[in-house]
Amino acid sequence: MAGKKNMKSFSATFLNTKDNSVVKKEFLARNHTSALRKANRQITKYVRVLTVEPVGEQKKPA
Repeated sequence: MAGKKNMKSFSATFLNTKDNSVVKKEFLARNHTSALRKANRQITKYVRVLTVEPVGEQKKPA
């Protein structure tokens, strides 16, 4: 896959307001901003995004 370097794994938590269920989905994105945009494109009438966070990344102490 050409041009697919630097892709990181992100996890988004969605809330279905119709039956109050919570679903987590994982997907690839270049950075947090593009991950938020991908998650927001999956919004429908009854589905809302709760959180988007990186998967498997450890924060380095400053």
